[in-house]
Amino acid sequence: MVAAGMMKRDISYRRLGWAGVALGIALLVVSSSLILSINRQYNELVRGTRLISQMNALEAPLVELEDWAAGGYQGGALSTSQDSWRIAYPKLKTLEQALDHGDPAVQQIEPSIRRLDSLFAEMEKAKLSPPPATPGAEQARKQEGEFRAEIRHTLRELRGAIHSVQARMEGISALLAAGWRNFKLLIVIPCVMGIVIASLFSLFHRERGRYARASVALNESEERFSQLLNSDIIPMIVADSAGKISEANNAFLRMAGYSRDELIEGHIRWDAMTPPAFRSRDELAIAELRASGVCTPFEKEYIRKDGTRVPVFIGIASLKGEAPAGSRGQTVAFVVDLTEHRRIESRLTESERLYRLLFERNLAGVYRTTLGGDILDCNEAFARILGCGSREEAMCLSISDFYEDPASRGEFLDELRQKGALTNYEYKLKRKDGSPVWILENVSLVQANDTMPPVLEGTMIDITERKVTEHALRESEARLRLMIEQVPAVLWTTDTDLKFTSGTGAGLKTLGIQQAQLHGKTLADYFNSSDPGSLPILSHRRALQGEPVAYEMEWGGNTFQSHVEPFLDSDGHLIGVIGIALDITDRKRAEEQQVLLQADIRRSALEWMRTFDSVESPLVIIDAGWKIVRLNEAAMKLSDLGFKAAPGVDFGSLGAGAPWNQASQLAKSAMGTGVSAATQILDAAAGKSWDITASKFSLSEAEARVIITIRDITEMVTLQESLRKSDTLSVMGKLVAGVAHEVRNPLFSISATLQAFEARFGGNRDYQRYTDVLRAEIERLNELMRELLDYGRPKTLEFTRASIPDVIRKAVSACEPLATRLSVSVFQNVDDPLPEVVIDRRRVIQVFQNLLENAIQHSPAGGIVLAEARVSTENGGGWIDCSVSDSGPGFNSEDLPRIFEPFFTRRRGGTGLGLSIVQRIVDEHGGTIVTRNRPEGGAVVRVSFRFSRS
Repeated sequence: MVAAGMMKRDISYRRLGWAGVALGIALLVVSSSLILSINRQYNELVRGTRLISQMNALEAPLVELEDWAAGGYQGGALSTSQDSWRIAYPKLKTLEQALDHGDPAVQQIEPSIRRLDSLFAEMEKAKLSPPPATPGAEQARKQEGEFRAEIRHTLRELRGAIHSVQARMEGISALLAAGWRNFKLLIVIPCVMGIVIASLFSLFHRERGRYARASVALNESEERFSQLLNSDIIPMIVADSAGKISEANNAFLRMAGYSRDELIEGHIRWDAMTPPAFRSRDELAIAELRASGVCTPFEKEYIRKDGTRVPVFIGIASLKGEAPAGSRGQTVAFVVDLTEHRRIESRLTESERLYRLLFERNLAGVYRTTLGGDILDCNEAFARILGCGSREEAMCLSISDFYEDPASRGEFLDELRQKGALTNYEYKLKRKDGSPVWILENVSLVQANDTMPPVLEGTMIDITERKVTEHALRESEARLRLMIEQVPAVLWTTDTDLKFTSGTGAGLKTLGIQQAQLHGKTLADYFNSSDPGSLPILSHRRALQGEPVAYEMEWGGNTFQSHVEPFLDSDGHLIGVIGIALDITDRKRAEEQQVLLQADIRRSALEWMRTFDSVESPLVIIDAGWKIVRLNEAAMKLSDLGFKAAPGVDFGSLGAGAPWNQASQLAKSAMGTGVSAATQILDAAAGKSWDITASKFSLSEAEARVIITIRDITEMVTLQESLRKSDTLSVMGKLVAGVAHEVRNPLFSISATLQAFEARFGGNRDYQRYTDVLRAEIERLNELMRELLDYGRPKTLEFTRASIPDVIRKAVSACEPLATRLSVSVFQNVDDPLPEVVIDRRRVIQVFQNLLENAIQHSPAGGIVLAEARVSTENGGGWIDCSVSDSGPGFNSEDLPRIFEPFFTRRRGGTGLGLSIVQRIVDEHGGTIVTRNRPEGGAVVRVSFRFSRS
């Protein structure tokens, strides 16, 4: 339509031009000089008239900009407060660009326009200023005032330049009017018409070239639009405001579910496809189109042909041109299908919900704080650990308030800045009520970006109970050590060369010897004798051959009863001799006195042996005066008096402490009430459990007796404790397996979300370091969940006959990649053939693989790990001993009792379940597992399996 109008106008100009040429040639000779003068003034008048018209068009945007610049600060940022200049200034720029910048008059307003460009560009840079409530509000208000004042000054200069141009053009118009009046006096009306037609012919040629260029540009634009419409890159339609779709590309038809025939037949209307809920939004878009020619893109829905709905993002622009009379304005619209976008948003929302659920239900305390200690976020477990009633209460406090010493907080931050992250970090805090709490923490220092301050992210668990138990254990060990040192005896150990390695006991004071005097001396040096037949030396050599030896000897004026026997390590290897010597000087003297009583002893021996001595439990009979009537051999051994205890001795002289104090109390109760009494006690010092009963009986009305029975039930209590521990571990295993199973589901969702995030933003380097950290932590959690499931899931063993050498070789082969990566050499020293054993081959391979991996990880670069297997010669044979040794630092002596405890580990990043799983598998096979350190350095783990000789 536009091209047809241009052609009609071109033809009209052509006809008018040729007529003007014919008339102009006839009048050219007469008025050539005057025509040239008037034509020059006319061109300037035309240019001045057009310029004045364009200058007048600048009036409305200038008024809007002056009104905006005269307004006050209304709050908000510069880019959002009273920003009507965003509409007025582009209009001003559009009109300014249409001016002929070659005209000197136009050049007068260009400096003002450029100054406005600079001012509004600076305002754009100052957007998003702080709100009035912040300290930066006054600065924003001052800055906006300065911008407005500068813009008002520039607008005044611009208006002055425009008025100057208008005044100049009005002067030119007045001059031309005077010349025209003179021209009319000289030239008759036909000449004037000829000159006008000639001028129109000149204008025709200029306008013809302009329209030709416009036509070519229009054709190229229509061709580009047609290519874009048919490219199917994005759904597009051409429609009118009444709802009719006149053109659509294949992408839109596929999205809506219609065919092109239905489009041609006019069956597709965008108003019919729009649900009623979105029609009001369409009306707003149509109003915006009519006002500005384009509308702001917005979201809505379309109804497909099959009745389903599709969410879309649509933008619309008007098509300008000569439309037929009575037709609606044509528009072009792009339509983006948001179905996949909505689905991704839904999945992201669900993932965020699951992550928040995991955060809130985590059994460990999870938190985020600033370096200053402000708690940004935490879960309920964190609040409970610190003694707060809720996470909201905890977030109102500072983590620094829970430190007993403020300096310890600074030390903690210094170490964290140096390392970037702390794992298994133990320290002491105080709860809100002031009570102490021990914390085991994993924390990282996270720097989000260069503009945001770093924050602390970590987890913590309460280990107060464990710390209290460890303290009690240390105190118990100290008491035991003190008790050994105060025993009225001498205890010592020697190596295989009979050189003293230790010595303790209160008996050393009797001999006037200090502990330090024994170290480094041999037995021969101590006794000043090199005779191998000397009784102490001979007894120790017999002990080195595996024979326990008891002997008596005189030393330092006292008589000592000594007992020596082989000293073995945890693997059963001989490392020396251990001995004890009791001072029996008093007993010897008592024995000499008892020679006189042998006759009486012989008469009562038979009765004594048949009654009390045959009873394994200690028995004591006392009378109403608390004198001992009878006691058996077991009671003698248990008492402090030994063989000195005889009828008539006070019961209280048998000994102090357990079990005699409790026996005395029960005897008093039974004597007073006549009812039998019983109790069970634990002798922590001796490591024994006792069952004590006291019963009253009478020989006659005047002679009352109480018989006290003391039974050693240590083995039974130990067995019961073992059963309770087994039940506890079973319940804990089920609980751990359940927790691990529940955690794996959200963990899988987190992993899937991370994969989706990497797929979408993987090319952004700013995100890569965070996704790498998340990926590593997810792998750690997956490994922990696998070990928890392996520890907690009940296993059904598949027993078959298998060769231990084959099992070890399989485990070594599986560990070779790890050994290569850590530069550790793995060797095998296996006696082959060995008897076959009945085992679950897959589970036993797991045992040796776990042991080899631990040994490799604890060995330094260039270290050696050795796997051995041979038939045992101890315990009567029938066992295969397998060991894995490394060249690392070995076990800490204080850690050896806890090696197989679940979740106990000293290795950073370890779960503490590897050796627990190994012990469970070995126990299920009826085997044994022990750990020790090698004298030359490194750790050794020995596993033994029984084999059948048949």
